[in-house]
Amino acid sequence: AIAHKIAGPSILARWAPGALKEGLDGNSAEGSIQFAYDLANYRSEFVREDGPIVTGFWRGVGATRNLLVLETFIDELAIRAGQDPLNYRLALLTRNDRARQVVMRAAELASWHEPLPPGRGRGIALLYAWGTYMAQVVDLTVGELGDISVQRVVCVVDCGVVVNPDTVIAQMQGGINFALSAALFG
Repeated sequence: AIAHKIAGPSILARWAPGALKEGLDGNSAEGSIQFAYDLANYRSEFVREDGPIVTGFWRGVGATRNLLVLETFIDELAIRAGQDPLNYRLALLTRNDRARQVVMRAAELASWHEPLPPGRGRGIALLYAWGTYMAQVVDLTVGELGDISVQRVVCVVDCGVVVNPDTVIAQMQGGINFALSAALFG
């Protein structure tokens, strides 16, 4: 079971109040409401807590921050269960073939099951938002002083029918660069 409680300001209340639906800021709950995993007991809740700091839209809006939290928690559950993070995710994706396919393809392209040398690590995550499934594998090195160096990011996307593939590629590359900048330097 997972209970995900989001507490924070409503960006839509400040910038687009007409977009609120019965007081719910859909941007704040994106990615959490439409969680892709097969869980018998899952609850997502948004509590509006407006503070003195004016917030605005980030490049990836609500799904990015909510799925960071949820995917990190899936990793913690896998570790607690003594399971490989990939296999743990696949076991929770029995009814969602599109999600399973992007996760399996990302793992295949990243050579997930090949051992890594000392000081190297690899992580996997799944995003489902706006009708799109995306899985990414990050391969990194941790230096002797704890410095992190990203070796590569494998990204697999199933967004349905694509009219201009270059636009999807550019969006993914831009998002990856933005996320790495925020995580490593922001």
